[in-house]
Amino acid sequence: TCHALARRHGVASVFSDSDSYPSFADVTGDLVYARLMRCESSCSTGYPPTSIADWAERALAWSNGCEAEDLPRVEAPAQTAASRDVFVFFISGAKERAPAAAVAMLAELGMSPDLA
Repeated sequence: TCHALARRHGVASVFSDSDSYPSFADVTGDLVYARLMRCESSCSTGYPPTSIADWAERALAWSNGCEAEDLPRVEAPAQTAASRDVFVFFISGAKERAPAAAVAMLAELGMSPDLA
């Protein structure tokens, strides 16, 4: 499969949290790139707080070299890595809520935005 080829060459694939695009959380490289595309205008943080907490938990798992067990995959999970860089973008959906979603995610992770 494409995921096996990407994994063999260490190329990261994109995980999209979207109804419009396939969403497979196969970790194929030494980083994870997640596009969270379900922000809603009616929610001040784009995603409900419970969803923000779930995504923060997944980001921590990926960062620690583990898998997000509750997301769909094409293949069996990759071997556990020592650690990974994780890039999570709130993009598409209600774009005006993306900054608030990112700040809420950082807060859930015990971080703050670098606004310097």
